[in-house]
Amino acid sequence: MAPAFQLPVLKKTLTQVGLKFTTMISDVGGLVAQEKAARDAARASAPGTMDWTSYHEYDEIMGWMDTVAKDHPDVCTVENVGKSYQQHDMKLLKLGKGVNKPIIFLEGGLEGREWISPAVLTYIIDQLVTKKETYDDLLSNVNFYFMPIVNPDGYYYTYTTDRLWRKTRSKTNSPQNCYGVDANRNWDIHWMEVGASDDPCSEEYAGSEPFSEVEMRNVRDEIIKYSDYIDAYLSFHSYSQLWSSPWCWTTDLPDDWTDLDDLAHSIVEAVTAVHGEVYETGSCALSGPASGGSADWAKAVVDAKYSYTIELRDKGEFGFLLPEDQIIPTGEETMAGVLVLANFIKDNYS
Repeated sequence: MAPAFQLPVLKKTLTQVGLKFTTMISDVGGLVAQEKAARDAARASAPGTMDWTSYHEYDEIMGWMDTVAKDHPDVCTVENVGKSYQQHDMKLLKLGKGVNKPIIFLEGGLEGREWISPAVLTYIIDQLVTKKETYDDLLSNVNFYFMPIVNPDGYYYTYTTDRLWRKTRSKTNSPQNCYGVDANRNWDIHWMEVGASDDPCSEEYAGSEPFSEVEMRNVRDEIIKYSDYIDAYLSFHSYSQLWSSPWCWTTDLPDDWTDLDDLAHSIVEAVTAVHGEVYETGSCALSGPASGGSADWAKAVVDAKYSYTIELRDKGEFGFLLPEDQIIPTGEETMAGVLVLANFIKDNYS
């Protein structure tokens, strides 16, 4: 990304060295302003309302999760799992009726700027609870554990200060006074080996040590607590339209790769069938190796067999600034994929 006044020089330099380039988003600042205007209009017309025609702030989402649990106590409970570095409450919503049944653990919001991730996860929650009679057999045999935003401080910061902020907001030892850690490089799985940085000012800074971030420790502890029952782990991100399998840190494949890949193909067929959006499958590392990720950790450490990293819409036209009118379509297609996975877990592990 470059400011407008630097574009002529940048284009000339790239041309001189023989590099081809494409402008993906011509006016990032304009998109951010449009997004804010649409969000403000939605809040003004329906204050306090949870919907999927606009994006929502952290406190709105956490409050809505409490309301869902209150309104649907037969299938939902909310557990406070700790506080973030800046003292935001972190919550886990448990959805299902089965006792000692397999768990699908779904998390999102690892990177603050990826707003579509929490939006899609809350959409899936809403679909499951408002249609709980339709999904009664599924909810009786599979439990869904949701943490829509596992980087609360980063997400909050994207609303107040910097829309494209990625990392957490913890203070580092940087002389430049840089803040934050890449939450998806901070897990104790081949930490800092590849695709990560030891520079606190880098967007890919992996932290001073594995699990340096309190938020990741909170999520880790919840996963370990329920690890005996977690058969699937889904980590939602944006963007690129991928449903990828471990490993992210190496192109080597896990021993059960065929199982993972076969199911991933069935999932993306269902996803694509909804709106025609094509999602790719394959090894997570093929889009750029990166160590210290949550999905790799979940598979390697707690044996969550069907562990996937999902990159939602789009393929770069809007990138992290996906328009609000794509929230519901993205939610619909993702819901279709999650149902394929959930029914597979029900049929084979319940």
